[in-house]
Formats: sequence, structure tokens, C-alpha cells
Amino acid sequence: MPPLYYLGLCAIAKDETPFLKEWVGYHQYIGFEKIIIYDNESAVPVRETIADFFDCGVCDTYYIQGTPMQLTAYNHCLKHHGHEFEGWLSLIWMNFSASSRTATPAYLCGIYETYSGLAVNWDSFGSSGFLKRPQGLVTQNYRQSMGYTVNSKCIVRPAQVDMPLSSHHFIFHEGIPYLEKLEQNGYTVKKEQ
Repeated sequence: MPPLYYLGLCAIAKDETPFLKEWVGYHQYIGFEKIIIYDNESAVPVRETIADFFDCGVCDTYYIQGTPMQLTAYNHCLKHHGHEFEGWLSLIWMNFSASSRTATPAYLCGIYETYSGLAVNWDSFGSSGFLKRPQGLVTQNYRQSMGYTVNSKCIVRPAQVDMPLSSHHFIFHEGIPYLEKLEQNGYTVKKEQ
């Protein structure tokens, strides 16, 4: 079967009910064509929360039990859905991916077509000064950056991935790994102990 999508997203969620519809809608809006969510025993089932997105084919959902299940979910997604993507699949937690009007995720991925994966800096927003959760959207309320962390989120070309080593590291069987790209641009990449 030929690939169906250029850009997809895989995530694992547990009890993200208040934010889940916004999260899915936001990622669809910035260009993710297919979103696959693994429901890790949420009190309110993910499929129920995002029924409209599921019904129109934007999302697939799976129920998964136990802890930690992130790598199990990522392996399952790569094995059962990787062939659906001719381009890229982002494997993240329930974070909001960044975008701008001029640099959508699809545009940025298109620049790096020769690479097997990209490590995207993780910009943390924390509480943005709120002592309790305000009403309204996450994307409207939480806008005060705490700065980039040493961690990254990964977006990979599924056809070139053997397996995830962690939520931030993947083994590739072809292509140019993203760590080599970082080194070519003057960044120091150290093996984690």
C-alpha cells in the first residue's frame, strides 16, 4: 500500500482530557495530517474526548496499559503505521509543537529530506506565572518561555528507523542520523551515560 501522508504525529496520553481537543486541533492546524494517540489508562477515554477527530479520520487511538509504555507505543506506531508516511513522523509526549506562519513543520522537514531524523529543541513554558490554571486555551495562556532545555523532541522518517532507544533517541538503518547533522553545524554531541 502506498504512503498516505507526508507528516504525522504519535503521542502517548494519560488524563489529558482538559487539553486534548485543543492539542489535536492545534497540531492538525499546523500541518500534521494524521495523529496517533496511545491512551495510557486515562480516566476519561481519549477516543471519547476526541470523538469528532476520530470520526473524521484525523486521529487513530489505541488503549495501552502499564508503565512506562512510551517506547512500547512508539514501537507499535512505527511497526503498524510507519508505512503510512512518505515523509515524517513526530514522536512526542503531550507537548505543543512550535510553529510559525512562515516555518510550518512540513516546510522545515522538507528542508532536511536527506536526513533520517531531526532533533528539535524543547522549549519549556511552565506555569507562565499562573498560580492556578486559568480559563481559556493553553496556546493563549502559557506564552512565557522558560528557555530551551537540553532535551529534544524527535521527528523521524519511519522508513529509516529500526527502533527507538528512548523517547529522545532512535536507531536508524539508513540515511544521515540527526546527531551527525548537529555535529556538522558545530554542535557538540556527547553520548549520554
